[in-house]
Amino acid sequence: MEPVAIDGLRYYPARETAELWGIKEATVRRYAEPKSGKIPGCIKREKTWYIPVTAIRPITQPVAQGLLWGIVSVKNDPASFLDLSKEGIDNASLESVLNELDRQNYIIVNFSVGDLHERLVQARITEKGFGLLRYKRRLKENPLADFASPEAIAIALTTVQTLAQLAQLFQA
Repeated sequence: MEPVAIDGLRYYPARETAELWGIKEATVRRYAEPKSGKIPGCIKREKTWYIPVTAIRPITQPVAQGLLWGIVSVKNDPASFLDLSKEGIDNASLESVLNELDRQNYIIVNFSVGDLHERLVQARITEKGFGLLRYKRRLKENPLADFASPEAIAIALTTVQTLAQLAQLFQA
């Protein structure tokens, strides 16, 4: 897949971009529309949309959810690697992905950290990001998923502790 040069810049046709990202061509064309704002810098020549070679796949909620779970994994094991290809994104685009997740308020990134992997490890997941993580199927199976806040978990643990103390009192 060779990029096309138009006005001195390099682009992929929407059809090739769709293959690369693993989505439908119609979706790429919809993302390319300036009013969508999802892929900046696209141009249309005749009836074909051209996508800049530097563009990343737009981060929709399902994609953000997968990326956030990957970030959680990296935060739990800093020696691991965040594989963006699972979400149809080139692994060389990590900086762009972090920028976009930060822009959409899923994470807070410390851009003063030079090393990209360290920037990823230090990224903080926002409340919006946790909300997206919470509804993933894996977490729905977790019995703590019904607790809405750390305060609710603290109340539950206090209740268990009180019951344990009462049991000790009655055994004595």
